[in-house]
Amino acid sequence: KNIVHMDITKNNNSKSYYEQHMKAKLSERINSTDDLHGMVYCKEPQIEDLMLSNQFLNTFLIPGLRETTIGEFLKLNPKFIQKALSCKSFLYEPAFDWIEGNPDPDEKNINPDLLLERADNKFNICDLKLPKLDKQNLTKGKHKRRRFVDTVQEGIAQLVNYEEYFTFDKNREFAKNKYNVEVEEPELILIVGNYENLNAEEVREASRSLKSNCRIIDYDTLNTLFLNKV
Repeated sequence: KNIVHMDITKNNNSKSYYEQHMKAKLSERINSTDDLHGMVYCKEPQIEDLMLSNQFLNTFLIPGLRETTIGEFLKLNPKFIQKALSCKSFLYEPAFDWIEGNPDPDEKNINPDLLLERADNKFNICDLKLPKLDKQNLTKGKHKRRRFVDTVQEGIAQLVNYEEYFTFDKNREFAKNKYNVEVEEPELILIVGNYENLNAEEVREASRSLKSNCRIIDYDTLNTLFLNKV
């Protein structure tokens, strides 16, 4: 994790003592950027982007975080996903009503995490799962039977369902009228896991059963993709 500010105090100091100590620090006169606490002064855009990368690391490395926490970070910092995934813009959690083609009456709409606008103005579909910091591996089985664990398979199934939605004319018409969105031959991107539990070779083996337009990216790689554009 990237640490912006750290205080070390004795464990026998009272909560009120520590609170007074912090209030005093935060109310001190600022003479230089070295006196800032809990924030960083960025003199140029590149430094700001590096700090944004560090903030993203801190976000997805939080144990027990929710998928919506990651989504909200990306929503508040749109240039992160635009640079990392080379998209012009994106929609966060749009809702598309099922107009035709869905046999399940309980499924009223689809709600993809991100729709990513490509250079041709069409959109790719992206879903966010958790880094699963508590899991050692997100694949299972030996080489010939290598497959993803249920969490990853559920994410892939969701993406395929979203893709199917856009194969129906009335659904495409709804998407165009409500969001000005057109989806044609989309790339399906699932973001899940981290460097430690998504082994590249095992992912390749497990992906043999996936559709050719499915792509799986772990959060460390997503952050690296962003840094490569800084």
